[in-house]
Amino acid sequence: QSIHRSKSELGEIVKTQLDLQEFLLTITDNVYHQPPESRKMVYPCIQYSLERKPVDYAGNTKYKNTRAWQVIVMDYNANSDIPVAIEALEYSRFDRTYTADQLNHFVYTLFF
Repeated sequence: QSIHRSKSELGEIVKTQLDLQEFLLTITDNVYHQPPESRKMVYPCIQYSLERKPVDYAGNTKYKNTRAWQVIVMDYNANSDIPVAIEALEYSRFDRTYTADQLNHFVYTLFF
């Protein structure tokens, strides 16, 4: 499976949370949407959740409703290709990186 995507592909195929889940599964086999603390995750993986749903108004009318999703890539490999695939998406913003328990975390926001 190829994890490299065109920059505009996310906006073309992702309309719902389930679409996002399916899309992320093309990047890695281990994808988790808001997993409970008790769930054991398999690494490398992607964990994602809805961060915010900002709405823009003009003339008291809603004209833009873009969801922002927090996407965290977790991998023991600091040079993983998974963050590269997320960074290549047109509506992706890199937020930060950190290491916890020898696991690298790459945090992004996806907008669609």
